[in-house]
Amino acid sequence: MILILSERNDNTTNKVVEWLRYYKAKYIRLNLEDRVELVGISIDRFIINLNNVIINSDDIEAYWYRRGDISIKTPDLSNIEPIYENFLHSVNQFHVQELNTMIEFIHWLLAKTKRNIGSILNASVNKMIVLNYAKEIGLNVPETYITCNSKEMVNFFGNNKKLISKPVSENFVSLDTNVIMSYTEEISLTNLDTFFHSLAQTCINKEYEIRTFFLKTKVYSMAIFSQLNDQTKTDFRKYSFTKPNRNVPYALPTALKKKVFQLMNKLKLDTGSIDMIKSTDGKYYFLEVNPIGQFGMVSSPCNYYLEREVANALTNTIAYGHKKDTTAKY
Repeated sequence: MILILSERNDNTTNKVVEWLRYYKAKYIRLNLEDRVELVGISIDRFIINLNNVIINSDDIEAYWYRRGDISIKTPDLSNIEPIYENFLHSVNQFHVQELNTMIEFIHWLLAKTKRNIGSILNASVNKMIVLNYAKEIGLNVPETYITCNSKEMVNFFGNNKKLISKPVSENFVSLDTNVIMSYTEEISLTNLDTFFHSLAQTCINKEYEIRTFFLKTKVYSMAIFSQLNDQTKTDFRKYSFTKPNRNVPYALPTALKKKVFQLMNKLKLDTGSIDMIKSTDGKYYFLEVNPIGQFGMVSSPCNYYLEREVANALTNTIAYGHKKDTTAKY
């Protein structure tokens, strides 16, 4: 059986599931919105109940962590008589901590004992750590500095460099039912005084951007000609539906591909979406990697059928058991 951890409205998961159905593969999809009952956990297996369907980890041969988490039903504590003020709040806090520890073990056990694509244990990476590793491996990275002081910015970058700013993390700003995206933006130091700690980088003169989807032992890349549109030239995610960017399949140079594999091995990632830039002076610059990034935007324009590739990886995992070597070799 294949276990899929995702979210209910994730279209990427829907498309992979369509391929699994085509292959007649047995799977269970567990969404973040689902509430499961925890039947029991031992040191080497777990049993949960999803809408009267028992999931025994012994029956799981492969799993895909797409996104989300496991949400376990909690007991009704309303009949407990409070011993002191805020007693129920304290009990709830304790119980949440206990549940989080158990859920962490379930994820660890899946990653340790099952063939898998992705894991929540490394679904979030620190941008600065990633850039440090990338530079160590020999990838070009933009000059990067975090501060909340414009004078410090000038001291580090100088006065004459074009700069961009982006979030240090991948957080979004939520306002009621709306979500505010954090885009990469050009900044001018002359207009800045005091501000939140911000990540600034030198602005690379782009020939084009490259989005690469990494899966086990393969990379699938796409060139994005975002510079041809003022709306998208700083951040291609500011999609223009009236003048869409030209997107074409792209082959990474062998030396660059080798460094990408070295970085992903260093980060212990077997999947992820990677952003790079080809500069006008011919250099490649690494920007960041998102372990749970969307890959439909690469799959469709380039006819890579990545949803089928993910389904193949999951079903092949079952066929080869634990003996298949998925380590990239160069």
